[in-house]
Amino acid sequence: MKSNPKDQQTVLQPSAFVAETAVQGLPTSMDLGLGKGDTRQLTSAPCLLRCMEWFLISGLLIVLFAPLLGKILGWPQELDLKENRHLAQPPEFRETGWNNLPHAVDQWWNDRFAFRTQLIPLRESIWLDLLSASGKQCLQGIDGHLFFNPMPGDINHGGLNSTVLDYLGINRLTAEQLSNWTDYLEGESAWLRANGIHYLFVIVPNKITVQERFLPNKIRMAKGKSYFEQLREQVFPNLTQNVDLIDLTPVLIAKERETGIPMFSRTGDITHWNGAGFYEGLVAMDKRLRRSFPDMLPFPEDKLELRASDNDPTDFSFRWKDDESVHAAAETIISFRSGGWTDPKCSTADGRNGNLVLFSDSSWKGLWGVFDFFSPGGHTAFPYQWGKHRHAGIGSVTLDELRRIVREERPNVVVEAQTERALIIPPGIGIPSEFRYAAQFSRGKPVFLWTINEPEAMFGVNIDEIAIDGDAFVVNITNDNPALESLNFISSPKDSTSVLLIDMDVPAAGIFRVFWSVKEGFCENDSIKAPLEKGRNVLFLSSPVPTGEDFRLRIDPGTVTGKYRIRKIEMRATLLGQR
Repeated sequence: MKSNPKDQQTVLQPSAFVAETAVQGLPTSMDLGLGKGDTRQLTSAPCLLRCMEWFLISGLLIVLFAPLLGKILGWPQELDLKENRHLAQPPEFRETGWNNLPHAVDQWWNDRFAFRTQLIPLRESIWLDLLSASGKQCLQGIDGHLFFNPMPGDINHGGLNSTVLDYLGINRLTAEQLSNWTDYLEGESAWLRANGIHYLFVIVPNKITVQERFLPNKIRMAKGKSYFEQLREQVFPNLTQNVDLIDLTPVLIAKERETGIPMFSRTGDITHWNGAGFYEGLVAMDKRLRRSFPDMLPFPEDKLELRASDNDPTDFSFRWKDDESVHAAAETIISFRSGGWTDPKCSTADGRNGNLVLFSDSSWKGLWGVFDFFSPGGHTAFPYQWGKHRHAGIGSVTLDELRRIVREERPNVVVEAQTERALIIPPGIGIPSEFRYAAQFSRGKPVFLWTINEPEAMFGVNIDEIAIDGDAFVVNITNDNPALESLNFISSPKDSTSVLLIDMDVPAAGIFRVFWSVKEGFCENDSIKAPLEKGRNVLFLSSPVPTGEDFRLRIDPGTVTGKYRIRKIEMRATLLGQR
């Protein structure tokens, strides 16, 4: 049966009418003022939103699961960040209780997840971007105070550390660095003391350390362990009482609280203390030196001028007054390198006694607004109280120059003064073997001693006479085979190392030799030797003597005839765990 076209048309008309009416009810692109291109953008908008959703979801999943996936695959390789602590180990499920297990797992994961060692430096870079605008070296603090904050790698007056970033704890000292600082301070002190010279190490704090109260709150809340704080907590307590060290931080903080006088400029030279701080530092050093040198001349209050700036009440200048009794002296040991404040300066003072050597950085020198050059001595910080005073840069002096000063001049005291932001083991001096052995000797326990107070500890072989003259034995050697032997057997503790100290004057260059034996005779294999120079020799020698059993010593003081003055022969042993 065929359908009637009329009937079909009648059926379709209502639908067409409804569709047409619906279309007429919607606004057209012309009504909205949109062109053809705009219409295509409206059409693609839902697609763009869906893509963004997928990107966000994918990114979130990657962030969540990348550390776990990287840990499983062992990628990327962990970087050595030199963290001065032990990272958490995987928890032992049998030993860790169920209550503590979640915390133990959390600690282990926080220390071990993949990308951790890459993200920590990134975080520090972000901190740097937040704290320092490009090309600027200062951070704005409270009440207009500025704090030194150069970009890493920038050089400013020889400074090595940004004080703000250091305050936040970016300078992590390794166990090796801490050990090196211990050996340097202990070793140089012991080596100079054996040469009859007092050693004083002085630390000038950063502005940020003394005036922390002017830092923005967000910086104070993020405080970490600075380079100096790590030394104060992990090195200084391990030094023996023989190391004379003064931290000027509490001195300057106390002075600011007591007097209201700032020790640092608000906006001027913020890398160094101002003249008021320099003055307080000199007074504190004077007091400390008087413990060892009570006959020092009084502090020269009448010889200094301290002035506040007319433009800035926090800026003080310091100047020594001229004195006809103080004269410039020629520098005969330390080489001149670049001119200006980096070169050494020497002065002498009529009617004064003693010899003081000061090695320092720029905080103790003129030119940077701290104090004017002293004429004619140059940048000498102690021109009045000592018969001779040398002042040289700690960053440029060499070990050979230090040895010559000690050997040729025998100063009474060597002062080393460094600023917190520039603390460094001087590259020209380093930690030579005599410092290492002297540090070990200083920490050891005596196992043998021969001085004028212990004359029976040794006897002579092929030696005509042993006499006592002042503080030393005088040994007259008339043949080429002289020897001194210990009267009794010596015992060095098991698992220990020994260092021998010899202090003596010799008539000519030669060879010093030490033998040891658990039996009656001595042989070349069980011996050590060292070269001698004419004059005074102070030697620290590592001595591989037997441990845990008795032995005897034989000492051949030299290879030429003449009179030898021996002040001390002493051996000390240090347990391996105490080194």
